Amino acid sequence: MSISLATLGIVMSACAQFPAQIPGGSNAPGQSPDHTPAETASSSAVVETLVEPDRFRIRRLETGEVVMDTPRANLFFEAVRHRDALNPSVDIRELPNGFDAEFTFVNDTGEPMPLGSLALQNLRLGREFVWRDFSIGGAPERVEGRGRSVREHFRYADGEPGHYSPVMVLETDDLAIGINLLYPVLEYQHGVRGRLWGRDDGGWNLRIRLSDLGFEGEHSRLENEAILPPGQSRSYTLAVRFTEDKDRWIETLEPYRAYFERLYGGVAYERDPRPVRGITLAGQGPQSARNPYGFRQEDVRPDVEGFGPLLEWVGQTFSMGDRVMFWQPTGLYLHNQEANFPFKFTSFWMEGDRYGHAMADAPQQFRRFKARQNVDLGFWWGRSTSVTRRWDIGQSEFLDPDNPEHVRLAFDELELARAAGADFIGLDAFGSGGIPLWDLVRWVEMMREEFPTLKFITERHQPDLLHRLGPTFFMAYNKKVLRPRTVEEIRYVTTPHYLADYLLPGHETWLALRNDILENVRNFRNTSRFRQAEFERAMQMGYVPVYYDHVDFGPGDVAAESWRRTVPGAASGGTAPAPPSAPAPSEASDHLTATVPDSPRVNTYRGAKRPADAADGKRR
Repeated sequence: MSISLATLGIVMSACAQFPAQIPGGSNAPGQSPDHTPAETASSSAVVETLVEPDRFRIRRLETGEVVMDTPRANLFFEAVRHRDALNPSVDIRELPNGFDAEFTFVNDTGEPMPLGSLALQNLRLGREFVWRDFSIGGAPERVEGRGRSVREHFRYADGEPGHYSPVMVLETDDLAIGINLLYPVLEYQHGVRGRLWGRDDGGWNLRIRLSDLGFEGEHSRLENEAILPPGQSRSYTLAVRFTEDKDRWIETLEPYRAYFERLYGGVAYERDPRPVRGITLAGQGPQSARNPYGFRQEDVRPDVEGFGPLLEWVGQTFSMGDRVMFWQPTGLYLHNQEANFPFKFTSFWMEGDRYGHAMADAPQQFRRFKARQNVDLGFWWGRSTSVTRRWDIGQSEFLDPDNPEHVRLAFDELELARAAGADFIGLDAFGSGGIPLWDLVRWVEMMREEFPTLKFITERHQPDLLHRLGPTFFMAYNKKVLRPRTVEEIRYVTTPHYLADYLLPGHETWLALRNDILENVRNFRNTSRFRQAEFERAMQMGYVPVYYDHVDFGPGDVAAESWRRTVPGAASGGTAPAPPSAPAPSEASDHLTATVPDSPRVNTYRGAKRPADAADGKRR
């Protein structure tokens, strides 16, 4: 049936059924992506869509409870305030477990036009509900009260802090709601921001901005707006799903999972679940005019003695597993410390004639170290997207993949890393400075093509499109919290990475166990027992632990395949335990228990004792 509105046309199609499976892969160049979401065969009837003369309602079948109640005049769309904007036509498809609203914008004017914002009006969530934080993992957080503006939970491809995917999950006492925004970000090249806020009548509104509204402050403007050129059209789909089985809340994101798989595919690298030993070679504390690069070991400084003595000392001093990552392999800047870590993470080795150091033996000595220790070797590339031409001059440019000089300078760094025996490269501060996601994706693809033997690990909580191309790196603890009373107060990561498990099973995600950050915790003691528990906790949640202090582990101690536990039906031989649904965080009674806040039950990860015969006799 058709409904005519003054500003938009809405077409209701009767209870459409969609393919049960969507194959992976990509669209042909220039081919418009299909926005039609796929539905699993297990989708069950939960809600019905009611179109009334003046309202659009979503009502639960079993109880009759209304969960969305929107005046037709405000249905789904808000024009850009204080600016001219295009209005879309909207095709609404009813489903047994929700609905899809496909928005089509056509610019038949003679100038570029903004697209405004999409909206869900008057979601009946109650005075208290739970939403999941997909900036890291998917930890649940309680939202209470009316009129409260929740911080942006829908910020995708638009700077930092960004979110993993353009999705949202909201949970009431007995219902989970998944909100999926489907659009080809690499083609359209703009980000989105969404905000949820309470109404005086107890409902909640969600606005997803495609373009700015005209009154944003400096820090709330979109970095890349949706501006449609004359004579072109674009489509977006807002897929909303409901389930009464809250243990399977992740399945309300099936529309986005199927869309992502169809458009981009799955993990494009081989997962390595083995822990990584982190070794920091320099620091600002030791820096002085006498030790300008800040190398920590005064008696074996590589700028004086070359790398041979230092790496021999490292091999004799540190216990190591199978993978080692070196931070600050060329030291630090002395005069422009705000620009640390240096972009020239390898090329500075070869500039001893200009700067008077003795580091030119680095490629040979690192290869020798790798062979002697029988390890896979990595280097941390400081400020990896801030191109610097000379050492410690305080000047840099944000990397542009279309700038031949930038590409040459960056490839020179990677070529020396490869010559030094590198197997993987950590990309520090990746994308800082507002480099858009589509350029970052293209840059990683360029590096992978030029250096196929290297694996690239991105830092800064990168989104799904980058995680598909390489591992990503999280900090376990938040160093910005002042005077924390417990470790629980400064945990960044409290759950498995639910979205990565669902979208990219087979992903590799690193978790840095920086115990120095914990020194500010009141009465904290960095005991071997604590370090062991944290190490094992990370592995049990599916993260590759990056450890900087001694821990014990054997060859069988690796990051768990967490998707076999968090994704229903993913475990071989049966149904995996469902991801838990949501509580208020509880605090561990001591530093040795890591509580995962996920209600109505609380899952506690404890370090399981490793059987004595599981070790290979090598202390790590």
